[in-house]
Amino acid sequence: MILFQGKKILSAIFDMDGTMFDTERLRFKTLKQASLEIFGQALSEQTLIGSLGLSAKKAEALAKAHNGEDFPYAQIRQRADELELEHVRNHGVPIKAGLLEVLERLRKSGLTMAVATSSRRAIAEEYLINANVLKYFDITVCGDEVSQGKPHPEIFLQAARALNCAPEQCFMVEDSENGLLSAIRAEGQAILIEDIKPPAPEVKAGALKAYRSMHAFLADLSECVPDLGMPELAEPFPTSFNQFRVGIHGFGAIGGGYLTQVFAHWDGYTRPCEIIAATRSPMLRETITAFGSYSVRYGASAFDQTIENVRMIDMDDEQAVIQMYNDSEIIGLSLPEQAIQQQAAVIAKGLLQRFERRGRELTLLIVLNKIGGAAFVRRHVQTQLAALCAPDIARQVLLKTHFAETVVSRIVSKISNDALVRQLRIKSQMLQNSLEDEQEPAR
Repeated sequence: MILFQGKKILSAIFDMDGTMFDTERLRFKTLKQASLEIFGQALSEQTLIGSLGLSAKKAEALAKAHNGEDFPYAQIRQRADELELEHVRNHGVPIKAGLLEVLERLRKSGLTMAVATSSRRAIAEEYLINANVLKYFDITVCGDEVSQGKPHPEIFLQAARALNCAPEQCFMVEDSENGLLSAIRAEGQAILIEDIKPPAPEVKAGALKAYRSMHAFLADLSECVPDLGMPELAEPFPTSFNQFRVGIHGFGAIGGGYLTQVFAHWDGYTRPCEIIAATRSPMLRETITAFGSYSVRYGASAFDQTIENVRMIDMDDEQAVIQMYNDSEIIGLSLPEQAIQQQAAVIAKGLLQRFERRGRELTLLIVLNKIGGAAFVRRHVQTQLAALCAPDIARQVLLKTHFAETVVSRIVSKISNDALVRQLRIKSQMLQNSLEDEQEPAR
């Protein structure tokens, strides 16, 4: 439960297309292509914009009103579904920026959650599974399971009933005018996240709050979370995991110590499900992979912190590094300047592939012992992008990449190979002694 704008909120119900996923633009593209293939003429922007938030039946009536009663809308819609699914299976669902953080925040606040979408169940479930967000939701109500589509309130009322929650205690999160009207008529706490076409002012006024992005909604949600204070050094990590992955490009003294400590704590409520770390040291890779964890030592306080769920990759394995840039929500770059210049090409390839597949933003945290690290990395990556893609694409990739920097002195020391081998021998002997104790017969 949370208190939001003076309202007691127990549940959250989300629209899917245009709200959680940036699929409305993709849908416009596939409907145009399908109409051109079957009808010989693309659907007009007027028809496409007018159909936002409508049920399939009402969207068909609108298309026929604009193109004649013989317009083969059902056939075109089926072909558009095929084209859209093909795109999603090849490139992934385009997730709205900030969505995952909002879902994590609401779940951690104890809300029950539902999806209320005009899409058919076969489409909705494929998208929710593909985007790895189905796990957040207790139930889903789809367009082929209600008799009256949006702007009628039926779908939101059905979702609220399934959650066993009164509509007035539910967030109803929408992007379109018809969807917002549906939420308002259901007497829920309507939250507008604007997308392609903002609702009319008089409709928008019915929302509890209106935002231009999920991140803006998240900022208000964060105000509802109690301040838990600063944890002590020796306090254990949070026990719950989120679905995010983080990357460390350069797993030396700073990357393996400082960055893992920062990333492992994440937001104070959850920790990432995996830390992906790239290093050229085969001994580090093999040792950490064998044990599944490692420890960071604070010499001044004689305190060891165990870091778990670390997956090591070879920095010379270009495809593995590119995949790290695809999978991570934030990447710490902790390499010497010369190594950054050498790795700029693979960084550019990772950012380009990330953009082409999902268009998701990425924060790149550059850790150097000098000011200007962000500009230095950006300049070298920009040069490499110019050789990989058209200038317009390169600009879009850079806009989606947030180059941040922090300047640190050496606050941790890299363990020598001799010391590492010595520790491994001690651990091995401890394991052997434990196994021998278990084999001794009971007296």
